[in-house]
Amino acid sequence: MIKVMNRCFGIFLFCFCLLVGGQEHPGSLPAFAEGERLFAEGSYQLALKAYNSLSSNEGAAEISFWIDYRRLDCEWRSLAGSGRMEAKLSKKIGNALERLLEDFESLDVEVDFLQMQATMHESAGDFWWRTRQRGYWSKAWKHYEKALNLWASSSDVNLARERYLAIVWKATYSSGGSYQFSSAFHGNAIPVKVFENAVKIASASEDKSHANFLLAVALQNRLNQSPYIHERVTRA
Repeated sequence: MIKVMNRCFGIFLFCFCLLVGGQEHPGSLPAFAEGERLFAEGSYQLALKAYNSLSSNEGAAEISFWIDYRRLDCEWRSLAGSGRMEAKLSKKIGNALERLLEDFESLDVEVDFLQMQATMHESAGDFWWRTRQRGYWSKAWKHYEKALNLWASSSDVNLARERYLAIVWKATYSSGGSYQFSSAFHGNAIPVKVFENAVKIASASEDKSHANFLLAVALQNRLNQSPYIHERVTRA
């Protein structure tokens, strides 16, 4: 996971450099880089301090959105990790994430910030699904599905594969580090197509086995839905 996050950190830092290349913000880049590094390490509280030292009212609109997003992302992950996520605050952060995404997707920009958008949707999905106080699958899936579709259309094949599979694993298993199937998986709430895509894109032998196993179980759970499912389970 750290390897994947470090790869994402490098890509977003590179994009940020391109965006601010022609602007005079000498103090911004070091703090941004520090925030991205700390976030990749999982040091969310320290990363939040770095992002809070940045102004979200300077530079291109995309930069402002990314900084505001990282602040919210770091805040909820830090609170969730420490068990200090109160219901009122949780609702406030969730609503802020939803508004931020809506505003970001309404931006009229020439560049398609696919990776930023996918990452923001994944965070919102994690918030609604992975925190102990949440578990709202319908809200989480709205964002996970959007992130999966965005990664499926990405030209960065390796990063897209990593993120797509990571989302599939998160949706499939309960939070807390266990390998118990989630209620969404048990309830057939994750479309079979998602697991079929995971099988198609998996490249590492472990990921291939994992994806094929999940596809077989997902099909088995649906045996009573179609006379053709039994054959598909056998093939999987």
